[in-house]
Amino acid sequence: MAGVFGKRNGGGTTAPPADDDMSGETGGADSASPSLQGRLRLGAQIAAAALTGFGLILWVAAHWDEISRFGRFGIVGGVLAASLLISLINAARVPGLILSFLATGGLFALIGQTYQTGADPWQLFAVWAAVGLPWALAGRSDALWVVWSVVAHVAIGLWLATFARVGWWTLDPGVTIMGWAMALAVTGLLSPVIRPKSWVGDTNWSFRLSMLLTIGLVTQAGVAALFAGRDVSIVYWLALFLLGGLAYGLIVLPKFDIVVIAVMGLSLDTMLIGGFSRAVFTGSRDATLPFLLIGVVGAALVAGTGSLILRMARERANVGFDMDALKGREWPVILMTGIGALLTTVPLSGFLGLVIGPFLTTGAGAYVVGAIFLAGAVFFLRTTRQTTFQHQLAAIALTLGYCLIAYGLFRDARGATSAVNLTLALLAVGLAIAVGRSWTAGLLGGAAAFFSAALLNSLLHLPIAHIHIPSVIYPRGWILVLAIAAAWYVLTALSARDEEDGASRLPFADSIERFLGGYVTAGLFGVMATAGPTFLLSGAMGGIGPSRHLVTGLQLSWSSLSLLSAALACAGCAWLLVPRPRLQTTLGLGASLIVIALAAIMPSLGILVLLLCIAFTSGRRTVGVGAFIAALWVLGSFYYWLGWPLSDKAALMTSAGVMLAALCWFSGIRRADVGLASGIPAPALLARGLIIAGALATGGLAAQSITTNEAIIATGRQIFLALAPVDPRSLIQGDFMRLNFAVPNQRRIGRNDASVLGQRRWAIATVDDRDVATVESVVEVEPGPVAANQIVLPMRYKERRWIVGTDAWFFKEGTAEKWQQARFGLLRVGANGTALLVGMADKDLGLIK
Repeated sequence: MAGVFGKRNGGGTTAPPADDDMSGETGGADSASPSLQGRLRLGAQIAAAALTGFGLILWVAAHWDEISRFGRFGIVGGVLAASLLISLINAARVPGLILSFLATGGLFALIGQTYQTGADPWQLFAVWAAVGLPWALAGRSDALWVVWSVVAHVAIGLWLATFARVGWWTLDPGVTIMGWAMALAVTGLLSPVIRPKSWVGDTNWSFRLSMLLTIGLVTQAGVAALFAGRDVSIVYWLALFLLGGLAYGLIVLPKFDIVVIAVMGLSLDTMLIGGFSRAVFTGSRDATLPFLLIGVVGAALVAGTGSLILRMARERANVGFDMDALKGREWPVILMTGIGALLTTVPLSGFLGLVIGPFLTTGAGAYVVGAIFLAGAVFFLRTTRQTTFQHQLAAIALTLGYCLIAYGLFRDARGATSAVNLTLALLAVGLAIAVGRSWTAGLLGGAAAFFSAALLNSLLHLPIAHIHIPSVIYPRGWILVLAIAAAWYVLTALSARDEEDGASRLPFADSIERFLGGYVTAGLFGVMATAGPTFLLSGAMGGIGPSRHLVTGLQLSWSSLSLLSAALACAGCAWLLVPRPRLQTTLGLGASLIVIALAAIMPSLGILVLLLCIAFTSGRRTVGVGAFIAALWVLGSFYYWLGWPLSDKAALMTSAGVMLAALCWFSGIRRADVGLASGIPAPALLARGLIIAGALATGGLAAQSITTNEAIIATGRQIFLALAPVDPRSLIQGDFMRLNFAVPNQRRIGRNDASVLGQRRWAIATVDDRDVATVESVVEVEPGPVAANQIVLPMRYKERRWIVGTDAWFFKEGTAEKWQQARFGLLRVGANGTALLVGMADKDLGLIK
């Protein structure tokens, strides 16, 4: 991941590409180009919009009980209206539309939480994407399309989770194919072949993201279909066929996107290995031969795929057999082969365990076998071309040997894990030196980063009473791992500068680049993982509970980490600004102070700022993109951190966004000539028409929903419905209570039972003089007229159970204790049967306020 997309000069150094207007960025004082200034200005505008929108969502959540319903709608609607007005200004169109799109999502979510009908989450995201489409067409910005495509794919994924499967198992082929078709339609809209460029603009990054999400969606369904029943579901074969077709389409595209193709290769390998595993294990009583077959076939598939992708990349680049000419762009294949190697290591280890298990589990057996694998792998890695099948196969042998050595060391460590981590990190470095210029050094770089982070965490461990957490998931080690990489990049840049003056360059600089690629990739993933779940994406995927906040809470609790993070961010800003007086403007200096302040509060952010600044000024695009994505993840994780109240988080994010916006305004807002915006901007009249159309759609849907639900609250029948006990681990989750109303027990829904998908039930309840409703029966067909003292309540299927209305009650942060007194839910039922949860009552039917 450390590769530089540039041309090699005569001395062997890596020069940033001239067409990027960044040549000489580490040079003279006035070397900052207009393109660099434009990128920073546009980046500041987009960041201002995103931070303001994020802060608005936090602020509404923080003051949930203090603001009336219409007060909340007025605040969010006012921000939406203001951002739409800003977007009518051509120069501020993109940031204004991004803020408008975020505010729209906040408005729809606010309506859904205010009127708790229990609507499915996919409906929110689907409507959000639909009304935002005209704005994406008006903006013609890759940045806006990226946000829109994420929302669209989340809607598709949640729709499939609602109608196509129970638990993790895919069930309905028809619904699954419809979901795939929608994902392909979104991807096709952004495709460089299908898209009408004059309408959508340049969508390189959004197309790549959409394709990756589509591949993941299809692969997940296909793999799950292998285990949906005794027979392999047709969904598996359809997924395999679709992935094969997409792979062919990607290969014939004029632009060879090695990232997407590598992910596609890994997905196909996973599907094929899974299918082959099921086939060989069917009817087999002895697992020895199946393990061997799976390991050998899997290794051949992974090695062959990696070799094929590298060969195609080399042919497209017309560079012969010189891997250096790929300029570091082989890192996706390194990552793909590494993951594939781990997959094949499992069955091969199982085979070895069954054949020579006692020899491996006792004595020096693991070390002997591991050393044999390592020696053979190093030999073939040094003596074969990097794109050959043998070279890829040797990478898998290298992984297996390394894992065997690691197993033996941890087995014999007797608690001395620091020594083991040090040994394994040094072993990875030694092996990287042994394999030389092979791309497989990237795999060893990832291993070195992992064990170095574990070592640093164990050495710098701050014990916390009654809490035991594996050392590898503390953030400080990963921050220091990336700090080491940043230091190397600085030395490399200074060495390149000295070489221009006739000084000798650093030794082994070219060889270590591949090692650093895997090292930095693992470090970025480690920082993201230890930052905790992130806003929107993690919540939509589910599983966000109090236990997930533990690591994040630990991360932001030490002032020493905050100081380190601020220092790293300050170093990054200095590296960017000091040699470039053209950037030392009010905007440049002010934005730097804001970034440093945010880094001091979110300790994982500082190192990412440093890496981003280094990459931005030296042409290391891949490192820069990785650091940028990780920084977005860390900023989003701030939402789930429990160390600050929501009101303080809202104040921080909103203040940062408003100050950035003010700096952009005073510095002179103008349309930046950069790739994030389309090279063919929409005509002003057309763009404004699309903006107004989206605004009318948003306003009309919001007004209709508010009016309908207010009518139910005003005229609907009031009932109290008793709450049944729920799993105490899920009772309180952050800002909402999980509910379970008392209804007669239904037939237990099996994990693979597709008969209930898309169906409904109706509960017939008797209402007494106190308005307490008692459900007497549940029927599958909507009943006709009922008695005066009865009421019909529609039921929905969710999470393998039938629920009335909604299964959650939202409340202000920090007030969970009083809501634990709830014994009844207060509902208003409209004439059409819609039930709105409007309050909670205690055992005496007293309304909890």
